[in-house]
Amino acid sequence: MSSADQRREGFHLAHGEKDGDAGLEFDNSGGGPLRVPGFGGLPITAQRTPAERFAHGSHDWAQPRLTAREMAMLRVMNLVTDTPDWQATVFDDEAVAGLRPDPLVQPLISDAAWSWCVAELRDKAEHFKSAGYVSVFDSGSCVVKSDALISRDLLERLDAEVDSLLGNQTENPLPLDPEAWPWVLTLIDPSMFPLVYGRTKVLSDGGQVGREDALSMVGQGETAPDAALGLTSPEVLLKDPNLYDQVWRGPRGAAPYRWSGRFQWLPSEVSFAGGPGTTDVQITTYINNLHPVVHKQLYSTIEDIISLSLDPWNEVLVWRERYQNPPRILTFGVSWFPPYPEWAYRLEALDMEKQRQANFIKTPGEWSEPIPDTDIEAFNRDYRDAREKVVEFLGKLKDVVDCQYNRIKTTWSHPEPGVSFTYPEWKAGRAGRAIVPPRRRSGWRWNAQPTTLPDHEFYTVCLQNTFHRQGLQIIVKLTSIELTPEEPVYTPGHSDWYQDGMLNEHIVATTLVCISSTNAHPPAFYLQVEADLPPDNYHYQRANSSELAPIFEVHGSPGLGADGGGNPAVQFLGRVTLPPGRLLTIPAVIQRQHLPVGLVDSSRPGHVRVLVVHLVDPHYRVCSTRNVAPQQAEWWARDGVEKVDWAGRGVPREVVDQIGREAGVGEWPMGREEAEGVRRERILEEALGRQAAEAGVDRYRFEWD
Repeated sequence: MSSADQRREGFHLAHGEKDGDAGLEFDNSGGGPLRVPGFGGLPITAQRTPAERFAHGSHDWAQPRLTAREMAMLRVMNLVTDTPDWQATVFDDEAVAGLRPDPLVQPLISDAAWSWCVAELRDKAEHFKSAGYVSVFDSGSCVVKSDALISRDLLERLDAEVDSLLGNQTENPLPLDPEAWPWVLTLIDPSMFPLVYGRTKVLSDGGQVGREDALSMVGQGETAPDAALGLTSPEVLLKDPNLYDQVWRGPRGAAPYRWSGRFQWLPSEVSFAGGPGTTDVQITTYINNLHPVVHKQLYSTIEDIISLSLDPWNEVLVWRERYQNPPRILTFGVSWFPPYPEWAYRLEALDMEKQRQANFIKTPGEWSEPIPDTDIEAFNRDYRDAREKVVEFLGKLKDVVDCQYNRIKTTWSHPEPGVSFTYPEWKAGRAGRAIVPPRRRSGWRWNAQPTTLPDHEFYTVCLQNTFHRQGLQIIVKLTSIELTPEEPVYTPGHSDWYQDGMLNEHIVATTLVCISSTNAHPPAFYLQVEADLPPDNYHYQRANSSELAPIFEVHGSPGLGADGGGNPAVQFLGRVTLPPGRLLTIPAVIQRQHLPVGLVDSSRPGHVRVLVVHLVDPHYRVCSTRNVAPQQAEWWARDGVEKVDWAGRGVPREVVDQIGREAGVGEWPMGREEAEGVRRERILEEALGRQAAEAGVDRYRFEWD
């Protein structure tokens, strides 16, 4: 078990949590009582063990921290794969040379690093030709992007259907958050009319809500039980800094606030339309906040997007402590010039044997013949002298080598790729030979581990095979950023790093599609990931962190820190863009930060429209629109109240409107005013959840005297 894994287990224990329960079974099929988190005797916080689910990224998963040179290589490959026809350009030696960054701008892209990048880009191009997408920032995890999967016809259909959806809005939809208005219209918002514990009607004893007949089941079921977690409300915490600090420093800390005891987004059910391995899907239950009859065509188009997302999801999903790729540059210390002699590493490996011999000499043994009485004193004197000389020699050999080496070493350098293993070896997983081998503790001494670590074990994920029978659950969001000459730039109202949803939703991957970008720059995101750098494995001088920190791209103060006071254990990956027609897939273990969006020509209005599809971990089942009938009073009114010939019955219009308004309270479907209040509360919960996730991130804890 790695030190990172131990820390994660310790995190759960310290906050009174289990790290999952083995063998949990979930069922929301409707063929019997509902058994999902929050129902059927299961707590909201019910989790499978890490071996039985995908990693979700909130104190659950971290990849090894990469060297600065490898990060430079990953960022360059991401930029190259953004250039037009890159998949052909990389095979033209002259053309690809023109893509190399200026060494003065990117000094870390050395000849060796660039040669590796070209070889890897050519392999990526071959894969792109058959798959239609490319993975970037691929190390322990990865991001997938594609400008080829979504056809022009599909994109035009999607844009036209969004226009239709905009035209059907009877009033302005709510923004993504209170600070985003008037820029952002949220056309499909999972935070509107979610599952509300203690309010929403749920088919908890069985039964199914279909897609086409969903409205006929409005009001059926039992009220969802209250599921309070005993937490102070976000409204109170965010207004009282003293209480906030008191709760955050309490015995449970911030960890419970990653969950919601009041709300849950309602996913839709998706089934596979063909045999095992098929990527054709059908949405079998309504998408929350997208009318299943009025917008039937949009359902069909979203099904196409889900089908195209399956293989990218397969690429990005990860298991805890299992990494998709090994590091391209593996080192556990500083590379000095001249290099540390290879044979000297074996001196530490011999220490245990030498210590054993020393211990043997210190301990009198059993002799085959008795020592003559007259010689006992002389024997003891000679024995003590010999023992001290041998122990002195055994203890100094390694120290002498290290002392001499520290005198002659002059400069350090960033380690290069291709030194300890080649690119073909890395592709095959034979990438365990480190430039500077790791160290390990033996008693009170540190020893070098074997120079070569075990080969990397690759693995694959195939949702369409593994979950063919049960299907998937997805959550849909659709937004339109509306910009005007008066409001030419949309800046997100917060700078938090996103992990989508609360832990209740069990989201493990997200697909984003830019539908259109009219007179507006396309959206862009910064990415970061939790990254381990366990000090027990690394060689460093306790009085000096100046070399190790820049090698692993740890900038600023407190850097690697002391006694847990270092930088947060996260690594900045880079920037990805979302131009029109691009499909971008990000795993939950990678956090993203939304960057500002602005007009190209500030004298004219513009907009950006983005479709978001979240994948619920299919190892779970959560309460979905199969188990909850639509809660929208407007839908009920359109299909119920509005179908009655009130005029023919002599009922005044104002009375009809009053009936519609009254239908949105109490046991009736949820009215818009109530839903807006729920949404505001949910937004505050998400804000607190992001802060709780950030508070739980480990810090680097190297020790400096």
